[in-house]
Formats: sequence, structure tokens, C-alpha cells
Amino acid sequence: MINYETSDGLSTNLTKAVIKDKQGYIWIATDDGIVRFDGKHFRKIKEGLASEYNKSIYLTKKGEVVVCNDLGILKVQYSSGDSILIKTIITGNTDANDPKKVHYPKGLFEDQQENWWISEPTSILRRSISGHLNRYTFPKKYHTNSFVRSFSFIEVGQTLWAISYTGHLLRFNPQSNAFVEMPLPDNIDLNGASALLAIDSKTFWVGYSGGVAEIKLSGHAIDSAKLLFKVANVSSLTTVNNRAYVGTWSKQLYQANLGVQPNTLQIIGGFSSNVVNDIYPDNENNIWVSTDEGLVLMVENEFQLVKLADYEAYTEGINKTRDGRILVCDGAKVYTLEKQGTGFSKKIVFENALGLTSVGYAAQRYFTGNREGILTYIEEKETPTLKTKIGKIDLGEYGKTIIAMTTDVQDNLWLCQYDQKAGVVKLDKNLHPTYYNESRGVRSLVTVVKENAQKTLFCGARGKNTYLYQYDSVQERFINISLPLNIASENQFAVNDMVFDNQGKLWLATTHGLFCKNGNQIKRVSLGEKFTRENIKSVLIDQNGIIWLGTHIGVLKLANTQVILFNKTNGLSTETIAYRGLQQLSDNLLFVGTANGLNVISTNQQSTQTTATPVLLKLNNSTEQLVWHNTDLELPYNTSLRGRFMSFTYPNDAVVYQYRLKGLTDHWSEATTQNQFMVPRIPHGKYLLEVRAKQQGNYTWSESLTLPFTVKKAWYFTPLALVGYGFVLLILLWMVVYVNTLRLKKQKAKLAALVQERTVELEQKNDHLQAAYNLVNAQKQEITTRNEELHQQQEELASQRDFIVEKNKVLERQSRQIKLSISAALTIQQAILPYDKKMETLLRQYFVLYRPKDVVSGDFYWLNEIDGKMIFVVADCTGHGVPGAFMTLIGNTLLDKIVRVWKITDPAEILERLHKEVRTVLKQRYTGNSSGMDALVMNITKGVLPGERKMVFASAKMPFFYIKKGSKEIKRMRGDRRHIGGVQKNKEPFINQEVSFLPGDMIYLGSDGFIDQCNENRKSFGSKRLNDLLTRIVNYPLPKQKEYMETALDEYRQGTPQRDDILMIGVKV
Repeated sequence: MINYETSDGLSTNLTKAVIKDKQGYIWIATDDGIVRFDGKHFRKIKEGLASEYNKSIYLTKKGEVVVCNDLGILKVQYSSGDSILIKTIITGNTDANDPKKVHYPKGLFEDQQENWWISEPTSILRRSISGHLNRYTFPKKYHTNSFVRSFSFIEVGQTLWAISYTGHLLRFNPQSNAFVEMPLPDNIDLNGASALLAIDSKTFWVGYSGGVAEIKLSGHAIDSAKLLFKVANVSSLTTVNNRAYVGTWSKQLYQANLGVQPNTLQIIGGFSSNVVNDIYPDNENNIWVSTDEGLVLMVENEFQLVKLADYEAYTEGINKTRDGRILVCDGAKVYTLEKQGTGFSKKIVFENALGLTSVGYAAQRYFTGNREGILTYIEEKETPTLKTKIGKIDLGEYGKTIIAMTTDVQDNLWLCQYDQKAGVVKLDKNLHPTYYNESRGVRSLVTVVKENAQKTLFCGARGKNTYLYQYDSVQERFINISLPLNIASENQFAVNDMVFDNQGKLWLATTHGLFCKNGNQIKRVSLGEKFTRENIKSVLIDQNGIIWLGTHIGVLKLANTQVILFNKTNGLSTETIAYRGLQQLSDNLLFVGTANGLNVISTNQQSTQTTATPVLLKLNNSTEQLVWHNTDLELPYNTSLRGRFMSFTYPNDAVVYQYRLKGLTDHWSEATTQNQFMVPRIPHGKYLLEVRAKQQGNYTWSESLTLPFTVKKAWYFTPLALVGYGFVLLILLWMVVYVNTLRLKKQKAKLAALVQERTVELEQKNDHLQAAYNLVNAQKQEITTRNEELHQQQEELASQRDFIVEKNKVLERQSRQIKLSISAALTIQQAILPYDKKMETLLRQYFVLYRPKDVVSGDFYWLNEIDGKMIFVVADCTGHGVPGAFMTLIGNTLLDKIVRVWKITDPAEILERLHKEVRTVLKQRYTGNSSGMDALVMNITKGVLPGERKMVFASAKMPFFYIKKGSKEIKRMRGDRRHIGGVQKNKEPFINQEVSFLPGDMIYLGSDGFIDQCNENRKSFGSKRLNDLLTRIVNYPLPKQKEYMETALDEYRQGTPQRDDILMIGVKV
């Protein structure tokens, strides 16, 4: 029952009458104009109406929609898409005696000869098929005081009957062209008569203020009249499928089954409108009720709710005994349903329990399971009372919630429990449990147990590789018979329910759709794009071979690949179906357990209907609205097509549509409730647009709406264009031939001239060749002479070669001797450098990067401790290789003499003495020799603070760097501009400087070889790049710092030869 009110788009709730036209639109007469309804939208129409007050609406035998208006009779003359034209057929007038006009019409009836009979307050107006009007007037006792009723009409056989609102029954006599009043029994008073209904050729009903009266005829006379139903204020009558409907003016709607004795009238539950103005059955057997509170649509539901208790509880379990009874558990009670006539009976066999989750029957016992793994049972022979003996079996050690039970042919009860364990429990007749787990072949959680026609047990379970087991009764264990599944999903795969068909095929309801196992093959069953991968919770095959499926969106019916969905629209109390929630009683009743009670459907009365063919309401191309008829449409090239269509079946909100454009594709579009289509940019060709619809419930797809059309070719594909292309092509070909001929003539003339020119050239070249031949002959004589001379020179060169080879051997011996000497020099130089143990003792944490340019180096460092003072010297001598190495030997020897022998520890004085000694040793005063060195001398002693080191240093053109702990700022300490050795203009003495360091500070000192190293672009490494490097690596361990410095140097060199000796020492305080 569906209510349409102003909140749904209806212009007013005061609806007086309703009809359905031949196209499928619903037309509603209201006190605010007439309304057209297409199932989705209401459209109010006032234009063309003489008055907004409409009493009734009628569909004639020709399919015309006729409206009875306060001020006339009107007809919907033309309706195409959204274009509606209202035409006045009979003009209204307030004068009741105007022979050419109608006076406040209340209703209209059309007889078999297509005469219209129009009820007026005091008379009846007849309009013949030719349009002639004839009025029949009546005395005052016939006059009505009602705003909506005056005379009602019915045709029984060939006779027209009428009754006034005041209760006077009339028969029309065509011979006398007059109405004759028919007397009624004294005990029948039909005052307030508002409706007539023909039952058969000799019987009709009268609805009046006192109820429903039955009038039986004998020829043209009344045989009998009696009160059939005592109901107050009947307003309307109609019949659908041998069922009569009775509407009243006083908030009630009734129904009665025709031909069933005794005659009883039943109130239709759920109907709450105050006033029923009209009842109209459409061609789909739907009932439309016009009321003062809106429009009501009553649709026959396929599913009915089974009232088990005072509320609709969750169906926790539903099962079937081996003798065919249905068991239902709602969580607190257990019911049995048994066949009784065409219906069923129900009774409670167990109650006063809580938390029940499943139900079963075996060995003449009723069983229930709960969430704690407790199995409760009673003997069938015991009557359920408070004193009924209840047995309990604790299966908690095997699992918790008992979710399913199955009885095998030997009356054993098999139980599935929901927990993380694998297995299934068998309870024999003596109530002894046996647990089948991994040790007996079951490696996953079992959800359902079923037995096939050969009495073999099968288990449905969880897991893509462990979802199906078969019981081996000989070994008393289960065998995994799961076949590979061709599915791709990350979700857990599980079998929820299963059933065998008559051919022995196994149908599995799973979390990933419906599967069918046939022998050694298994495949997923196609249920359409929308349902194929749906979680199927229940499965059942009825006596007709139809497959029923329970899901969380309703019940699916699979018959011959046709999938039909049933949901709340079809009477289900909810769309959430319980797991394993389908059972069949006898051969005609299918019970469905849901989250909101138990539902039932009669499988024998299932007649699939075809949905009404869609109607095309509107069609547009890219630029304009199109008018279509039976002929093919022609559309311009590269156009798009848009349209709106409707299948006039009600209710319409669940109707789905598909369309396809044959000639472009043979595939239907996805099913959707949208009743529009759009095809963009259609290429030229012939096409057929097809649209089909499907109503919700027991309906199949409709016949297709077809619209053939042609898309024209583009102008450049037309015959005229092709002729033009041919003409242009011929002109182009002629031009190509003409131009090519001219070109060949020019080439021929040019070739002749070229041949002549080449002939002259050849003659000249022939003369040149003769002269050249003579010249070559002369040169040949000269070459012979020269060849003899070269032979003599070759002999001389051979003797010189032998001399050079001998000299080369001498040079190689000398080279080896020099290399041995240099190697010895390297050994001597390494020996005079401070050894590692002394460095570790005095400096503790340090690294030395020492790379001579050649084998030996001109850079050296010197370290000693005198009287608690650590003297550390780094020097860069003039030159490199052997000359530089000789200078390092001199420097090392002189420092031993100055510091260790003379005990001089002052850095400035050490440099002064070193300068003088170098000049003396090298006799620079007499020879002018300028060799010497740059040097840095440090005197390091302990400071005042713990771990502090005080440094006094003097420098001869050699700076050093330091970085304080925790700082990224590098400091450079410069020395004097003087050089050690050589003749110098600057005679200023060396100056001592002082600086202190704390633990963790880093000191970097060395020669300028690192900074001066060039890359392949002849750019030196430089001080800035060195500063950046040191600030980046200062926090690394000292060996790592050395490694980073070597890597940076090598990457910068890019294979360029080393320019100078390199010495770099890092010391951590």
C-alpha cells in the first residue's frame, strides 16, 4: 500500500477519481484541476478547464480521457510527451434546463453502444455517439443533496440500470426512451446510494449508507433484494480477480472473496484515509483509491508476513524435519508449521528461553542451540509446560554459538558452531557427541551440513581451498573435495548454505556469489552484473526447479537464467534475509526467515508477468526536439541523441531500464532506474534504438521499444561531392601529365647539351692522359734510381738501430738503479717521520693524509716532547721528489739539533734558528741557492681547565685551521709572511701567537698541496671548498674524516695528475 500526498508532488490531497489511459498515464480528478502521473512525477493541469473543481474522470472505450467538471464535460484531446490540449465537449451552465449544456455534472458512464450517461443534481443527460444531447428529468424525490453523487449507473447484460443518491432504482427502457423506477422490498432502503457493481449477468450490488445490497434479476424484473454486508456509508465498489472491494465515506476499506460462502467482508489493514471517493482497478490488477487525504495505490504482495507472536523478531533459525514440518526459532521460542488445507497451522513447542540461535529435530527430540555452545532439547511427546523436562548438553569445549543443525538418514544430529576452531559435531541418538576436527580431515570452520539423495553427507566451510568436505563413513573422517576457484578477492571465502538438485548438482550459496558444482567442475553462476558477486546467505530449489536465494538486499528468484529480485516493495518485512533462512512446506509454501520476522510466499501461484513496454516521451538531437512517427527518422551528420522514456507500470520507482543502439553496439546498457538516454556524436549509418524495462518483483523484461533512424552522411560524402572529387582528380591528373611532359622535354635538351660537353671534355682528357703517361714513364726511371739510394740508406739505419738498442739497455739498467735509489730514499724518509706509537701517545686522536707527488715527498712533519712541552712541526719544503726529499732530511736533522740538542722550545726562536741553519748548510750566502721551506711550529702544554690545551705557535707562511666543539664555524690562524731559507728582504723576526683548546675541538694543519690541486678545468680545490668540506665532516670519527677528504680530493681531480705533495693532519683535542 503506497500513499501519494502533497509531500510527494500531488497538487492537493482532495482526489475524487482516477483512471489509467491507454498509454499508461494515471489521470486524477481533484478539486485543484486534473493531475497526470507517470509513476515518478505529478503534473497539474488547469489550462483549458472551465473550473478547477472536478468530480470524476473516465476512460472511454475509444481510449479518450473524459473529465466531469463543475462547468462542463472535457476531453484530453491530444497528449504527446509534455504537450497536452484540453477540449470542451459539453459546455456547463448553471441553468438546469439548457438543452445544449450540462448542469453541474457529478459523474459519467459509457454503455456498450458508446452513449455517455451524465449524472446531474436533478436529471440525467445522455450524449449519443453522434453527439446529440437528451436530458431525462426527475421529480424532487430523486434530487441529490450531495456534492459528489447524484445518479450511479451500471449495465447488466444489455440493460442499463441507474440509482439516485436518494435510493430510487431505475431501469432504462430503450423502446420508450425513458427510465422506469423499479420497486424494492419494504425492508430495503437504499438511501445514500453511491455505487453500483455488476457481479454477473443477473446480479449487481448497490453500495449505500447502510451497507452493500445484492439485487438479483429475473429478466428485466427484480427477483430479490437483500442486505449482503452491513457497512456504514459505502462510497464505491469494484472487483479484481474474484475479489470485491468496498470503499466508504467513513475511514474504512473492505474486501470480500466472490463465490465464497458465507459472504464475509474483511477490513483491509493499514488503510487510514478518512474518505474513499473512488476505487479504480488498472490493467495490472493494481487498485487505485482516491481519498480526501491523497491517492492510495494497493499492489498485491507476493510475500506475506507470518504472525508468530506479538512482534516481528529476528529469525534466528529455520529448519525442516524429515517428515516435512518447518521449525522456526525467534530467539526465545520454537514453533512448528504444518500443512493444513491450502495453508498451514502453527504451534509453540518450546518457549521461555533466551539467546537461542538455531533449531533442529532428531530422534523425536526438538533441539535448540545458544551463543554459549549449550544444546537444549525436549522430547517431542512431552507437552511444553513450565514442568516440561528440559535436557542440556554442553558443547562449549568444541566451540561457542551453535549456528546450524542437520539431521542425517540415521537420525544423527550434525551441529555447526561459530568460533575460530575447525570442525563439526555429530550427536547420535544416545546424545553422545563426536567431534570431527583436523585429526578427522576438517581443517576449517564448518557453516552448513547437507545430505544428498545417496545419503552422503557434505560440509560447507570457510577458505578458498577448504570450503567443501565429503564424509567417508567407512573411515569415519571427512575428505576435502574443494576445487580451485577462479575468483580474485581479498575477502574471506565461505559457504553459507547449499542444496542438491534432481540431477545431483551441488549449489553453493557463498560470500562471493552462487556456485554450481557438477562432478569435477565448479563455476560461479551469472546472476547479472548487480548480483553475481553478492553475498548469498541462503539457497533453496523448489518443486518446479526454481532456485531461491536469500541476500541482504532481498530474495532472488532464478528461473531459466532470468533473475528476479523481491524486496520490501513485494511484501517482505525486511530485505535482510537470515543465513540458511529458506525452507519449503509441502509443495507450495516457501518460508523466508528475516531480520524482521517470518515471511511466506506461494510458489504454485507464481505467475511471471511481462513488464509494460516503455513509451518514448521526448526525443532531441543536438539542436532541436524531434517529432517521431512510424517512419524512420533522418538525423544530420555527427548529431547526438537524447531521449526520455517511461514504462507505465506501477509503482514505478523500482522499474529499471536498459537501452542499446543496434548498428553501434549489441550490448545493453547497465540496468538503472534512470529513464533517460544520451548517445553522443553518432556516425552516419542506419540504427535501431531499443529500450526495455523491468518491474520490481515477479516481472520479466518488457518487449523493446524500437526507434529506427538514419544519420545522414556528411556533405563531403554525398554523391554530388564525390562527383566533384572525381572532376578535381581528373584535372589534377591532366596537370600532372602536362607538367611531367614539359619536364621530360627540358631534361632531353639538357641531356643532349651535356653529352656534347662531355665529349669535348673526354677528348681533352685523352690528350692530358697521353702527356701524363709520358711523364710517369720518366718518373719511373727516376724512382728506380732513388730506390737504389734508399736501399743503401736502409743498411745504414739497421746499423744505427743496433746501436740504439744497446744504448737502451744501458738506460734501462740505469733507470732500475735510480728507482732502487729512490726506493731507498723513501725508506729513509719514512724512517725519519714520527712513528705511529709516538703519534698515538702524544696526540691520541689524529689522522695523517700523506700523498707524495712522486715516490718521495717534500712535505714532512716532526713531533717530540721536551720537558713536558710537546713540539709539533709541519713543513713544506721547496720542490718535490728527490730534491724535496733531500730538503726534508735536512729539515728533520736541523730540528733534532735545535730542539733536542739545544733544548729550544720557543716556536719563534725555533724558526729563526732553522732559517739560519738552512742558509748555512746550503751555503746560500755564496751560492745564491734559494731552497728552503714553509713551516709551522707548535708548543702545546696543559691549560688551567680540565682537559684544556694551551698552544703557542709561530708560522713561516703556513696557516692552520680549527673548529670548536659544537660549532660549525671554521677559524684560520695565519703566521708570518717570512720563508725559511733563501735571501729575504723582510728581516722582521718571527712572532709567537697563543690559542687555547678544549676537549672535542678539531685542529687541521698541513701543506698547500690539497688546496692547490687542480681539476680537468685547471681550477684549484681552493680554501673555500676546503672550509666547506671540513665543516661537513667535523663530527665524524677521524678515520671517516680522512676517508671523506680522500674521496673529495679524488672526485675533484677527475683523473688529473697530482700537482704537488699533499700533507693534511687532523688532531682532535
